[in-house]
Amino acid sequence: MKTPEFFAYEAYKQQRTTPQWLAHLRKLLTFPARFALGWKFRRRCLRGMGVRIGESYVGRDCMFDEEAPELIRIGNQVTISSRVTIATHDVWRGVGAEVWIEDKAFIGIGALLLPGVVIGERSVVAAGAVVTKPVEPGVIVGGSPARIIRRLTEEEAHR
Repeated sequence: MKTPEFFAYEAYKQQRTTPQWLAHLRKLLTFPARFALGWKFRRRCLRGMGVRIGESYVGRDCMFDEEAPELIRIGNQVTISSRVTIATHDVWRGVGAEVWIEDKAFIGIGALLLPGVVIGERSVVAAGAVVTKPVEPGVIVGGSPARIIRRLTEEEAHR
C-alpha cells in the first residue's frame, strides 16, 4: 500500500498553487461544511474548500483541516460519521502530509485521522479511534492509537 510522504509544512505553504487570498476565502465554507442540514450540500462545500471527495456521505460537525484541505482525498461510497476530525498538518512538529480515505471505507463517530494516514478500501475505523498510521484494506481498527481489531471476512468485505 502506497502512503503519503511527510513534508515541511511551512515550505509547502510558500509553494502551493492556491493563492493565499483564496486559501483564506475558502475558510468561509468551513461553517456550512460542518453544520448544513443536507449532506450533499456539505459535500459540495467541502469540494469548494478544496477537499477531493467522490460520491460519499459526510456527517454533521466534521472538522476537515481548513489550512490545507487540498491534501484530503476521499474516494467513492465512503461513510464519514459525525464529529470526525481530519488533520493534514502538525504545526508543533512542522510537518504535513496527505490523508487518503479509499473507496467504501467507514469512519466511526468522533474518529481522529492524523497526517499521512491512508484508510484502505472497505476498512472500518471504530468510533473514537485515533488513527496515526496507515490502515490496510479490509480491517477493523479501533483505540488510541488505532490498532487492528480484526480482519473482515471475504463476505463482510463485499457487502
